Amino acid sequence: MQGQHLAKSAAGSRGRQRNLAAAAGGPARAYQDFLLQLAALARNDTNLGLTHGDYLLSNMNITAGDPVTVYDFDECAYGWSLLDIAVYLYYFT
Repeated sequence: MQGQHLAKSAAGSRGRQRNLAAAAGGPARAYQDFLLQLAALARNDTNLGLTHGDYLLSNMNITAGDPVTVYDFDECAYGWSLLDIAVYLYYFT
């Protein structure tokens, strides 16, 4: 359900994003493309799998030169991959 809601939100703002992209160029165009890719993920039933559900900096170990380590799996569930992207964007934007 959450993935479908995000897809509708992204699709509903598509017209505004096109106007922004036409006016501003590069970064706005990249943002528009990103929203379209998110909307496509939400519509694709093959994008179900294990999700972390709680991407916060306090749940990650980020050290220069090392791979990022993610822990704290209490929100882990089977669901839309888009959920992890949405949670990340919510906390980091």
